[in-house]
Amino acid sequence: MKNLTLKLMSLALFTAIFYSCQENEQPFVHPIIGEWESDAGQPFIQLYLEGVEKTPSEFGMEVFQLNETDARIFMEEYLQNQVLGPINLGSGKIVFDGNNSFRTSGSQGIWSLFNSDTRLRLKAENLPLDQYDFDILTLSANKLELKFDATFELIEEGANEVYNFMVLINLTK
Repeated sequence: MKNLTLKLMSLALFTAIFYSCQENEQPFVHPIIGEWESDAGQPFIQLYLEGVEKTPSEFGMEVFQLNETDARIFMEEYLQNQVLGPINLGSGKIVFDGNNSFRTSGSQGIWSLFNSDTRLRLKAENLPLDQYDFDILTLSANKLELKFDATFELIEEGANEVYNFMVLINLTK
């Protein structure tokens, strides 16, 4: 009888410890959850053409042979519509919540991570593309670095040019 009492007391003590540990555990919150924005001391986006950093004006002048003003306007519209999508080129602020929703100054939609949390997909209505995908280079408690990498072909009379370009997006919490 004494052994049975001792075993029951041990089981009760183990159960109490097990439940008290479960109550103290905090639920996992993915580091992407929260409010992200461009850091005042850092550039929000960096644009690269063939591995060399360019301003939107330089990119547009070199690739599309536009004057400086038209090149900047064209590239900013291109970046907003074809690369950034719901991320506003002007502010860079984006808020991710735990229900896989996001909001920016211009839109709201659904976010998802895939490919073992190395890719971010943003979907929002009323944008030129159905979805915008980014490689996640860095995701920590206070830093989010995204990359958009593409190759495009410019077809003109008598010549086809192939360009590699990359956009880095730097955000902080």
